[in-house]
Amino acid sequence: MAFKARKGYFDWILVALVVALVAVGFVLQINATGRPTAPGDASLAEKLASADWTYPRLHVLWFGLGCLLGAVAIAIPYHFYGRVKELIYWVNVALLAVVLVVGKVAGGAQSWFQVLGNRGFQPSEIAKLALIITLARQLADMPKGVQSFRQLFPVLLRVGIPLVLICAQPDFGTAMVYVVITAVMLYGAGTNWKFMTGLTLSGIAAFIPMWMFLITDKQKARFLVFLDPTLDVTGAGYQVRMSVAAVGSGQITGKGLFAPGAMSQLDYIPQQHTDFIFTVAAETWGFVGSILILLLYAALIWRLIQLSMQAGDRFGQLIILGVTAMILFHIVENIGMCLSVMPMTGIPLPFLSYGGSSMWSNTLAIALALNVGLRRGSYQIEGDLIP
Repeated sequence: MAFKARKGYFDWILVALVVALVAVGFVLQINATGRPTAPGDASLAEKLASADWTYPRLHVLWFGLGCLLGAVAIAIPYHFYGRVKELIYWVNVALLAVVLVVGKVAGGAQSWFQVLGNRGFQPSEIAKLALIITLARQLADMPKGVQSFRQLFPVLLRVGIPLVLICAQPDFGTAMVYVVITAVMLYGAGTNWKFMTGLTLSGIAAFIPMWMFLITDKQKARFLVFLDPTLDVTGAGYQVRMSVAAVGSGQITGKGLFAPGAMSQLDYIPQQHTDFIFTVAAETWGFVGSILILLLYAALIWRLIQLSMQAGDRFGQLIILGVTAMILFHIVENIGMCLSVMPMTGIPLPFLSYGGSSMWSNTLAIALALNVGLRRGSYQIEGDLIP
């Protein structure tokens, strides 16, 4: 019987990929929000010197603060989070409940705490990590996965409480992330396929009463426009229509930064520095730049999958699996939304979109994965991990 010892390590490649994406986001923030006062025929250096750097600077600031939080998160062994999972879970549930009472309404959802003047904090972003840690610990204690309803019910209850609170805001885009995280982690934990099929069918059936009683008219309009973009070309369909036009106008190599007449420079695309930042990338750098961004994301996801496969125990594996599901769904949904192949939601693009809460959530998620990799010391017996 072959024994192979494996030591933990800090994945600097994963860190480099995140830094590269943040750097790309920084440049895109300049182009999306930094309207230069220099004339159109000025040099790029002159345009940059006269541009508004407010959002690009904040983008880097939020990342810097996220790195500090991540450093603290890495310093604490990830098994400790499993031991205090109840505290982490219920603190986040409490925040989700309180925001329904005193929260700020933005984008039709009461999901923000207003802090530092007009700045906001979205508790549902950090609560994603609480859900991942809680589910990972719960499922790790089931060596064969969920094989009975008696095992499944506590898992669904654990997920259902924050999910109901988020739907009450209502923020169905974030709710979709929670559902995907749960489904992927259940599957990764070896849940019986009959339960997975039943949960999928139940989710489809639950969409009907949600449509009738919970989903707002604005959210319905977004979904209907996804099915037929010609339904409301000046209302709900305007944003997606302009996004698709801007993406196509970038062609192969793009129009470049601060291109005269660019749709991203003329404010044709609402929320272009947050939810529709990929549209700015496609118009600025074209097909070539878009592919390079997708390759960065593909490398990021691959590194996370590698870390999950090499984790020292089941708990660590499931943590990284949940992190991977969260980030991957954000990428697919956001870019798909910009291309009109996915419904329009308020889901940001990781490390590129502007937003402190999403930046901290994604940075802490990567920190959790690095934490597992750093402490993955284990023994391998013919391919099976023994913690």
